[in-house]
Amino acid sequence: CIKNYGSVLQTYATEKILSEFFQEVETIRFIRNDSADDNMLAEWVKCDNGLKKIVKKIFLFPMCCRYKKVFNSFLDKYINLRNEEDFSKYPIKADVYCVGSDQVWNSSWNKGILPAMYLDFVPDDIMKFSFCSSFGVTRLPEKEIKETTRLLKRLKYISVRESSAVELLDNLGIENAKHILDPTLLMSSEFWKEIS
Repeated sequence: CIKNYGSVLQTYATEKILSEFFQEVETIRFIRNDSADDNMLAEWVKCDNGLKKIVKKIFLFPMCCRYKKVFNSFLDKYINLRNEEDFSKYPIKADVYCVGSDQVWNSSWNKGILPAMYLDFVPDDIMKFSFCSSFGVTRLPEKEIKETTRLLKRLKYISVRESSAVELLDNLGIENAKHILDPTLLMSSEFWKEIS
């Protein structure tokens, strides 16, 4: 639910690709607190103070409203969304779980390791895999290696969208990761023309 074209379009492409292999595909609307609609404007001006913050809020407010309208309406129209709840209280039932794409494992962007992005809420005996997942970095911070490795070892198959991520995974002792293009680039131009 990050409000940008790349994130929204890769979600659409990912769901369409997975629909070719699975009978029913649902996308979990996982929302980090800082990217929630109600917090978006505050997040954009968090480093500003005083008059600058007020003026910036006034100018950014219409853009913030437009982002919400454009991206949320696209997601609601084209994506089979399921709102994320507290996974421990309201477990999601599925045969297979997938995590993928847009910077899901980038701890700088996510402000730390987000265990849900590694499918930690899924029981051990259910298949989990990653599809075109992204670290967004070539090396992990030393303090994150042990936990990241533990979480990744729970996944049966791993594909990543950066060739450097294959090497990163090899260095963690996780072999057989596959490098695949970003989901948006796996789709034909005709596919994109249909919704343009």
